[in-house]
Amino acid sequence: ASNPACSARRRAGRVGSTESRAQRAELERSVLTAHARLAEHRPELIQQDIERFERSARIARDAFQARQRDMLLLQGRLDEAGAQGLGESLAQAEATAERWARRSDGLAARAAALELLLVLLRERRDAATQRLLAPLTQRLAHYAGMVFPNARLALDDGFAPAALRRGDVDGAIESLSHGTQEQLGILARLAYADVLREAGRPTLVILDDALVHSDAERLGWMKRAIFDAASRHQVLIFTCHAPAWRDLGVEPRALDTSL
Repeated sequence: ASNPACSARRRAGRVGSTESRAQRAELERSVLTAHARLAEHRPELIQQDIERFERSARIARDAFQARQRDMLLLQGRLDEAGAQGLGESLAQAEATAERWARRSDGLAARAAALELLLVLLRERRDAATQRLLAPLTQRLAHYAGMVFPNARLALDDGFAPAALRRGDVDGAIESLSHGTQEQLGILARLAYADVLREAGRPTLVILDDALVHSDAERLGWMKRAIFDAASRHQVLIFTCHAPAWRDLGVEPRALDTSL
């Protein structure tokens, strides 16, 4: 008979796993909703509105200052003429200057409000992106540690490898060797597969003549990462360099190329 305690633990584990998948699915839905709301607000149009209102405010301010200069000139002429018959013109100029001042203040306030809205939307977007990046970053750290000790792989907003930090030095992906870029690309694929598996999605990793630009030492480290991933995923490796993969721990199979 099965141990009741073991059965209880297995049931608790299944419940915990189900709750984790439900939480992940809810998080993904929240992120998609946040991105959809951000897209509805069209941040690029808000940025254009900010620039338009700021320009309009400057124009209104310049017009106000020009009116003030006109008023000073008019006041001087009034003084010279003894203010005979110019009272109405002065009152009109003052009213116009006041109107332009109010418009300038209104445009400046609207531009400031839109600027604040843009900042809040960007913060929401960054927070949603970080929540989605967290599990992927964790799995990348797992694989990167096998191949690049004491290094950290950074991702961009598109969830693609952006830089490899070694100590206090950041190396942009474009500045790395072709072999290193290929290795990081494979590690990223393995990390994506882990995240998909945790979300209950089927995974299959296919590598076609991969790591041909890697030296023997780095290739050995990559085999360690691939072997580790193969304990959780189906991994297929197609290669024309079979001797380089003999120590992967699986029996190689030749394809019939005559078909």
